[in-house]
Amino acid sequence: MTEQVEWKTISGEDWRARVVVELLFPDRTRGGVSVRDGQISVDLTYGIEQRRARKQIGDFRMGALSQVDLDALKRAKPRRERARSSSVASPRVEDLQKAADAVAAFDRGKGALAAGRIEQAEAEFWESDRLGNPAGSVNLGSLLRMRGDLRGAEAAFRRAVRRGNSNGSLNLGAMYLDRGRLREAERQFMPARRAGNPRAQEFLQKLAQARGRPG
Repeated sequence: MTEQVEWKTISGEDWRARVVVELLFPDRTRGGVSVRDGQISVDLTYGIEQRRARKQIGDFRMGALSQVDLDALKRAKPRRERARSSSVASPRVEDLQKAADAVAAFDRGKGALAAGRIEQAEAEFWESDRLGNPAGSVNLGSLLRMRGDLRGAEAAFRRAVRRGNSNGSLNLGAMYLDRGRLREAERQFMPARRAGNPRAQEFLQKLAQARGRPG
């Protein structure tokens, strides 16, 4: 599916491929294929990053497609969608791009971390965190904690918690557990367990042991 095509200049005798158009929700079905100056270009990462970004911000609508006749498409007049109220807000293109950039920075950070490039990883996680990715906040907090910046780590984990990431709660609780602040640790572990985080029970067992009770 291409992004921009001047259909009226295309002859039905030359064009044999099926034509599929999007009916609903602009920018939901783009795949990174575009036609510019008579050349087709393909961005292989666009569709993947956009889908991940939509998932991250809770955009459940992936578009609706339909096959159409080329002659009918050539006769169609461009239409401008009128604004209409909706009970579900449609994410802006800017929001999707921001989320995609956050995911891309997070992935670069993971790659740098796997390669042992700690400073680069931290810089990428800072960028992902700045763009609102809660996973970036968690990984940033872990790196900051590892190098002894406990205040910075706590702040990063709190941002992850505010963004709904239960790993932020677990890491924040673990910091409190290390300091012997058991009640505060429990207040972080319990929401993670209610959220279904598979590691929550492990941390609760550590908490029980710290209190002198069997896990």
